[in-house]
Amino acid sequence: MSKAISRRDFLKVTGAVGAAGLLAACGGSSNSTAASTASSAAAASVAGLSSDPVTLTMSWWGGESRHNAYQEALKAFSAEHTTITVNPTFAAWSGWEDTMSTKFAGGVAEDVCQINWNWLYNYSGNGQTFLDLNSVTDYLDMSQWDDAKLGACNVANAQQCVPISMTGRIFYWNKTTFDKAGSYVLRLRIDNGESIGFHYYDLRVQAGFDEGFLILCNDDEGVGSLAFVKKRSPQEEAEGAQEIWDNLLTINPEYDFRSLRDVYVFSSPGSASGILISSGDDEGSIYRLDPVTLSVTYRMKGMDEYGVRTGEILGERTSGTAHWAYLIGDDERAYRYEFSTDMLIVRETPFPARYGRQGLFASKTAGVRDILMFSEAGITGFPNSKIAGYAAPDGYEFINMAAGRIGAGQYILE
Repeated sequence: MSKAISRRDFLKVTGAVGAAGLLAACGGSSNSTAASTASSAAAASVAGLSSDPVTLTMSWWGGESRHNAYQEALKAFSAEHTTITVNPTFAAWSGWEDTMSTKFAGGVAEDVCQINWNWLYNYSGNGQTFLDLNSVTDYLDMSQWDDAKLGACNVANAQQCVPISMTGRIFYWNKTTFDKAGSYVLRLRIDNGESIGFHYYDLRVQAGFDEGFLILCNDDEGVGSLAFVKKRSPQEEAEGAQEIWDNLLTINPEYDFRSLRDVYVFSSPGSASGILISSGDDEGSIYRLDPVTLSVTYRMKGMDEYGVRTGEILGERTSGTAHWAYLIGDDERAYRYEFSTDMLIVRETPFPARYGRQGLFASKTAGVRDILMFSEAGITGFPNSKIAGYAAPDGYEFINMAAGRIGAGQYILE
């Protein structure tokens, strides 16, 4: 029997991942040192090939064509390696991951398993479940795979599996439709030749920045900047990678962004979307940015046009064809920024508006975003919200607030 088991002989036809199932029970530590120790123990256990009869177990999921192909491959493998017996376990995909996750947790998974790529992070993020194939390179020729594909299977500094197939997904869309801002549901049809499935994605077209967060800041001289920090994928988390765009405002060199105060990404189904930035500069500038190009589409000079600078942006609302955002002015009054006209509309309140909170209060049939504003003197809802004001009791001042909705127009204030 040849000591070097080739990709052709076994791993290629099985979709193999070296799964040290029994190792999981004693190697389930949450830290990388313990995982490394577990991997070392695994390496010691496979230090040599036995000349005695060996029985291995193997598992996979799929349709009838895959089951037949695997079993024929195992027959060919056993004919060449007569001392190795492979006992297979296989079924359809439905419920398969639940079964395997229980086995991984209990340390009783098969010796060789077909897995999905994300299972490396879900079940062996610290290298605690699958064998580090770097420990068996005397018997497995890793040069049969290119570095890029092997790299995708290297997690926690361990070569936890090898690829046997690569797939891709391609999106097609109607550009005319998707140039219009709003919310859409995308249905993706996936046909792997054995079964057909559908995935559904909720898209907020041109809303932007759903997969991360924006950071607004000013330097010591009051010059403003806007950074975007992208949400990390599981692979990026494992590698310690992070995508950051330092200053998105440099695309608008004709504007002097100073004394920036607040930023809000607005997007409502069937309405406008974009980015709104308030400032405390000499002109009380409010900037509206395109959500895709980040170019300034409108600059309002609040001091020139309305005699006010605005600060905190509390949220947005739509009503019919109207769409607006809520802001608080330095004059302690409430304002609406109308997106259809790029105008500010003042709304008087029974108490000064110095601070605000937005909450999504859900009923059995709908969710409503309401704005509550307050100062030391009292609390009120944004005008036209049908929320009555509440004055601070004699001898007291409000310092903060939280609210919960218990019915239409009814709130618990704390």
